[in-house]
Amino acid sequence: MHDAATAAGLTLNDLFVAGILRGLSLYHRRHDVRVAKVRALMPVSTRRPQDPLESNRFVPVRMVLPVDLPNAGAYLRVVPDILRKWKHSDALSTSEFFSLVLDRLPAPLTTRAMAAMLNGVDFVATDIPGPPMEVYFAGAQVEALYAFAPTAGAALNAALVTIGDRLNIGLNIDLGAIPDHAVLVTSLAEGFAEVLDAARTSARAV
Repeated sequence: MHDAATAAGLTLNDLFVAGILRGLSLYHRRHDVRVAKVRALMPVSTRRPQDPLESNRFVPVRMVLPVDLPNAGAYLRVVPDILRKWKHSDALSTSEFFSLVLDRLPAPLTTRAMAAMLNGVDFVATDIPGPPMEVYFAGAQVEALYAFAPTAGAALNAALVTIGDRLNIGLNIDLGAIPDHAVLVTSLAEGFAEVLDAARTSARAV
């Protein structure tokens, strides 16, 4: 995915989000349900080069994304522009200020404020850069690393984690919202495969 994204002039996160959306589109088509857009929550990193390595600075951003595009290539043309606008939005600095304020409020107030912000979100996409080198635990090489991030009120949280030259995606699914989780997993796998093929085709064209 990284090689295909780089060759096509995209980011790994572009392919990640496009893959989720294409998968959700296929899932809804299997149920013969037409959905034009979904509301997503994405943690956008606000870390600066001078921040400590162990710091975790991010702003949760809500955005509306299309889920009815005709093919995987269309998602690769539309989604990156939406993500880029949010990543460089002036609103992030304001959101970071409010995040600092929330940190200083009593826990019950913070919980209510976060619940209000997350209300009505369809899915959460979490992209976590892991260690770029091989890592070991008690002398054994770590072959895979999965994150199962909280749904936070959404039907799905897809969390991508990289480790070494490998990539893993953990899915946390609310079975009350998606009882046929196997169908969703199949749809997402097909969506990612289509997006990856589209990125490779785009890279060859470039």
